[in-house]
Amino acid sequence: MKCLIFLETGATAKTHDLHKLYKLLKPVTRADIEQRFDEKRQGVPVQGAEAYYARTGRRFADSFKDLITLGRDAFVEWRYLYEDSSSGLEYGLVPLPDILANLILEKKPEWRYGVWALG
Repeated sequence: MKCLIFLETGATAKTHDLHKLYKLLKPVTRADIEQRFDEKRQGVPVQGAEAYYARTGRRFADSFKDLITLGRDAFVEWRYLYEDSSSGLEYGLVPLPDILANLILEKKPEWRYGVWALG
Protein backbone atom coordinates (compact mmCIF):
# COMPACT_ATOMS: atom_id res chain seq x y z
CA MET A 1 0.00 0.00 0.00
CA LYS A 2 2.88 2.33 0.71
CA CYS A 3 4.06 1.97 -2.88
CA LEU A 4 0.59 2.79 -4.23
CA ILE A 5 0.35 5.80 -1.91
CA PHE A 6 3.68 7.04 -3.21
CA LEU A 7 2.65 6.50 -6.83
CA GLU A 8 -0.60 8.40 -6.26
CA THR A 9 0.61 11.24 -4.06
CA GLY A 10 4.40 11.33 -4.09
CA ALA A 11 4.27 11.13 -0.29
CA THR A 12 5.70 8.46 1.96
CA ALA A 13 3.54 6.98 4.70
CA LYS A 14 5.01 6.60 8.18
CA THR A 15 2.72 3.94 9.62
CA HIS A 16 2.27 0.17 9.50
CA ASP A 17 -1.45 0.39 10.32
CA LEU A 18 -3.07 -1.21 7.27
CA HIS A 19 -6.36 0.61 7.79
CA LYS A 20 -4.64 4.02 7.97
CA LEU A 21 -2.59 3.19 4.87
CA TYR A 22 -5.73 2.11 3.07
CA LYS A 23 -7.43 5.41 3.90
CA LEU A 24 -4.49 7.33 2.37
CA LEU A 25 -5.22 5.83 -1.05
CA LYS A 26 -7.45 7.62 -3.54
CA PRO A 27 -11.13 6.63 -3.31
CA VAL A 28 -11.05 5.07 -6.78
CA THR A 29 -8.10 2.88 -5.76
CA ARG A 30 -9.82 1.85 -2.53
CA ALA A 31 -12.94 0.88 -4.46
CA ASP A 32 -10.84 -1.15 -6.91
CA ILE A 33 -9.07 -2.98 -4.06
CA GLU A 34 -12.37 -3.72 -2.31
CA GLN A 35 -13.95 -5.07 -5.48
CA ARG A 36 -10.99 -7.28 -6.39
CA PHE A 37 -10.63 -8.54 -2.85
CA ASP A 38 -14.30 -9.32 -2.32
CA GLU A 39 -14.49 -11.06 -5.72
CA LYS A 40 -11.44 -13.18 -4.90
CA ARG A 41 -12.80 -14.15 -1.48
CA GLN A 42 -16.38 -14.78 -2.57
CA GLY A 43 -17.32 -18.30 -1.55
CA VAL A 44 -13.81 -19.09 -0.30
CA PRO A 45 -13.63 -19.83 3.42
CA VAL A 46 -10.91 -18.03 5.33
CA GLN A 47 -8.18 -20.47 6.28
CA GLY A 48 -8.08 -20.76 10.05
CA ALA A 49 -11.50 -19.13 10.52
CA GLU A 50 -12.89 -22.01 12.56
CA ALA A 51 -9.84 -22.11 14.83
CA TYR A 52 -10.12 -18.33 15.23
CA TYR A 53 -13.80 -18.68 16.17
CA ALA A 54 -13.04 -21.46 18.66
CA ARG A 55 -10.36 -19.30 20.28
CA THR A 56 -12.12 -15.93 20.27
CA GLY A 57 -15.83 -16.60 19.82
CA ARG A 58 -15.83 -14.12 16.91
CA ARG A 59 -16.59 -14.83 13.27
CA PHE A 60 -14.61 -13.34 10.42
CA ALA A 61 -16.16 -10.43 8.63
CA ASP A 62 -17.28 -10.91 5.06
CA SER A 63 -16.06 -7.70 3.46
CA PHE A 64 -12.68 -6.18 2.82
CA LYS A 65 -13.59 -3.06 4.82
CA ASP A 66 -14.23 -5.18 7.90
CA LEU A 67 -11.16 -7.36 7.43
CA ILE A 68 -8.78 -4.42 6.90
CA THR A 69 -10.08 -2.91 10.16
CA LEU A 70 -9.77 -6.22 12.02
CA GLY A 71 -6.26 -6.77 10.65
CA ARG A 72 -5.01 -3.21 10.84
CA ASP A 73 -1.98 -4.24 12.95
CA ALA A 74 -1.29 -7.47 11.05
CA PHE A 75 2.05 -6.27 9.65
CA VAL A 76 3.51 -5.57 13.07
CA GLU A 77 2.00 -8.69 14.62
CA TRP A 78 3.20 -10.97 11.80
CA ARG A 79 6.60 -9.27 11.76
CA TYR A 80 7.17 -10.33 15.37
CA LEU A 81 5.36 -13.67 15.15
CA TYR A 82 8.63 -15.48 15.85
CA GLU A 83 8.50 -14.09 19.39
CA ASP A 84 5.13 -15.73 20.10
CA SER A 85 4.07 -18.23 17.46
CA SER A 86 1.14 -19.34 19.62
CA SER A 87 -0.88 -16.20 18.92
CA GLY A 88 -2.57 -17.83 15.92
CA LEU A 89 -3.08 -14.66 13.92
CA GLU A 90 -5.51 -15.00 11.07
CA TYR A 91 -7.14 -12.02 9.44
CA GLY A 92 -8.35 -13.24 6.05
CA LEU A 93 -6.11 -10.74 4.24
CA VAL A 94 -4.13 -13.37 2.32
CA PRO A 95 -5.30 -12.16 -1.15
CA LEU A 96 -4.24 -8.56 -0.46
CA PRO A 97 -0.52 -8.67 -1.42
CA ASP A 98 -1.26 -10.10 -4.88
CA ILE A 99 -4.02 -7.56 -5.47
CA LEU A 100 -1.72 -4.69 -4.48
CA ALA A 101 1.13 -6.03 -6.63
CA ASN A 102 -1.18 -6.26 -9.64
CA LEU A 103 -2.41 -2.70 -9.13
CA ILE A 104 1.16 -1.44 -8.90
CA LEU A 105 2.14 -3.27 -12.09
CA GLU A 106 -0.89 -1.88 -13.89
CA LYS A 107 0.33 1.60 -13.00
CA LYS A 108 3.98 0.77 -13.72
CA PRO A 109 4.06 -2.13 -16.22
CA GLU A 110 7.76 -1.54 -16.83
CA TRP A 111 8.41 -2.80 -13.28
CA ARG A 112 7.12 -6.26 -14.16
CA TYR A 113 10.55 -7.51 -15.18
CA GLY A 114 12.67 -5.41 -12.86
CA VAL A 115 15.08 -2.57 -13.42
CA TRP A 116 17.29 -4.60 -15.73
CA ALA A 117 14.47 -4.77 -18.28
CA LEU A 118 14.22 -0.98 -18.58
CA GLY A 119 17.51 -0.44 -20.34
